[in-house]
Amino acid sequence: MAMNRINLNYQREDDILYVTFGQQGRKGLGFNLHNNILLRFDRHSGEPLGMTFIDYSKLKALAAIPLNDLSILPETLQKTVRQIILSEPVCRFIEIDPNTFNHFGVLNPSMERVLAADFPEDRAKRGSWEKISKSLG
Repeated sequence: MAMNRINLNYQREDDILYVTFGQQGRKGLGFNLHNNILLRFDRHSGEPLGMTFIDYSKLKALAAIPLNDLSILPETLQKTVRQIILSEPVCRFIEIDPNTFNHFGVLNPSMERVLAADFPEDRAKRGSWEKISKSLG
């Protein structure tokens, strides 16, 4: 994957968390995992591009959030979305039962957990944890 950074941008006044994987501004397809959670990804490569959590503090307090029906997507995109949800780095932010795909939880990852989603080859090149940028609104 071409991801080389995770950018977190939390807007406190609106309670929105924007998560970008890799370079910001890349265009992709969006799918609402839930009314308040958008997953963006490259439909051709299956690479996750980002996530948006509206009412983040409320979402992370819920034990189980219903996943929107994936059957509205073509079969190939259903498979892509399932793979993305279960894979790094998306699984650092949401957790789902891979057997049912009915409900999921929004995680409140520590910075250590987010950093663990960093890619070893990028860390080796820079020799630091610089790739995570966090800007609080």
